[in-house]
Amino acid sequence: APLYVAVGAVSICCASILRTNRWILVAPGLASLAAGLVLVLPDVFADPGPAPRSTAPELKVVQFNAWGANRNTDSAVAWLLAQNADIIVLEEGGKIGKSLTKSGQYWWNCEFCGTMIFSKRKAIRSNGPLEWRVIRPQVSSATFESAYGEFTVLGVHFPWPTRIEDERVKSAALAAMVSEHSKDRLIIVGDFNSTPWSFGRRRDDARLGVLRRTRNLS
Repeated sequence: APLYVAVGAVSICCASILRTNRWILVAPGLASLAAGLVLVLPDVFADPGPAPRSTAPELKVVQFNAWGANRNTDSAVAWLLAQNADIIVLEEGGKIGKSLTKSGQYWWNCEFCGTMIFSKRKAIRSNGPLEWRVIRPQVSSATFESAYGEFTVLGVHFPWPTRIEDERVKSAALAAMVSEHSKDRLIIVGDFNSTPWSFGRRRDDARLGVLRRTRNLS
């Protein structure tokens, strides 16, 4: 979509140097510009929701797709530990997930899953690790206690948008999991493999009814 905007803008600029037949560039340029802006602008100007209260304690959450073929595992682990995050949601963990487990600094909600949730404080409930040995759920879940009450973190990893059926299944699984928790005590974190203004994210925004903070972010 940003490429549509850029191509449209360049076409219109180029048309300004033509003396005749400017419409040849202006018409498709305007069409390209409009197509991109129609997709992007609603996300740019979407309501970001209320700002966090200044008196509320900070909760640092890091989302990291480790990539299963990542050979630079030592640097990745060092970076993650240096963040001193309260919670790490890790996709395609592999060796990086095992190293974080062995570091002794984090509890984990499951050992053999596609999305792992690491936390400084042990979860009081999760859908792992034992359940993962029988069947791997599509969404990773961990619930924690805090001074402000319980809250739940859901970790997800959506497929590429070209895998339409797989994405449909995972989106439905996420919606089912969200329905089991209080939405004002819920944090959804993950790799959605899509742009923030994609139709998939718009559908999930409407379906889940959870405020999305990642507006207009790559």
